[in-house]
Amino acid sequence: MPLLIKLKQAYGVIPFGVEFSESGSAYNKDLFSKYGINPDNIICGDFLTLDFQSTYKEYFDMVISRGLIEHFTDVENIIEKHIALLKSGGCLLISIPNLRKINYIFTWIFNRNILAIHNLDIMKKEVFFTLFKKARLETRYCDYYGLFTFNLFNTAKGSFLCFFHIFLRYLQLFISPLIKLTINNKNVKGNSWSPYLMYIGIKRSL
Repeated sequence: MPLLIKLKQAYGVIPFGVEFSESGSAYNKDLFSKYGINPDNIICGDFLTLDFQSTYKEYFDMVISRGLIEHFTDVENIIEKHIALLKSGGCLLISIPNLRKINYIFTWIFNRNILAIHNLDIMKKEVFFTLFKKARLETRYCDYYGLFTFNLFNTAKGSFLCFFHIFLRYLQLFISPLIKLTINNKNVKGNSWSPYLMYIGIKRSL
């Protein structure tokens, strides 16, 4: 939950987090407490369940979801579950990894097994955008973002590639400035190398 803590520190928001597992919930409750945030704001549960959706219907001013919807095939339904938690006029931010093109190659090298649990079809800007077109949202942003980074990838437990990956992540400190120097600012983001896709929209009133 570091992002939520940063948002509180920067903008004074009151963060909430949803954790599916008991261990994850306990860890993040401790983390919230450490930074002076009410640990009860960590909700242990499955946000897709009817009970959760009923309890928190139109409850939040902003819903942030990162690295979740790409694990589903019925993606539009999952997005609707996010929107249902938003108040009218609330902001939805959803980001997914971009595991296509050069990122696909490195994912295949480091940990190819995880490709099977990702919906690669939605990792195209035009496809990603259509997931939100029927929703009750006013689009504010939909595009790739970020520079190529080895931090996007991971290795399987016990893999001999682990140390090589760590080395490349340290090397990233020098790679990123070089990329900024060699790529035109207008082309910093792109489907060939950006690590993420992001959608930001505002929930319309009925």
